[in-house]
Amino acid sequence: PLSVPKPTIKQIIITNPSVQKINQVPVKTIAVYSGGDKDCSDFATHAQAQIFFISQGGPGSDPHRLDADKDGLACESLP
Repeated sequence: PLSVPKPTIKQIIITNPSVQKINQVPVKTIAVYSGGDKDCSDFATHAQAQIFFISQGGPGSDPHRLDADKDGLACESLP
């Protein structure tokens, strides 16, 4: 079987203004959701809501307003 290497990006880390180090970092695949607005009632469990919340940029971004108290946890009232 043909082996295909994982895609990588070059990340520049500056630790000293005169020294730069380049690391190869694997690219993380991010799911893109293009459906309508999601609410907590669209999920059966807190874990499902949390996974979706993180995949959509939470806690830095919460376009679906799943984290009402902005503590980083989506739909805390779900089991």
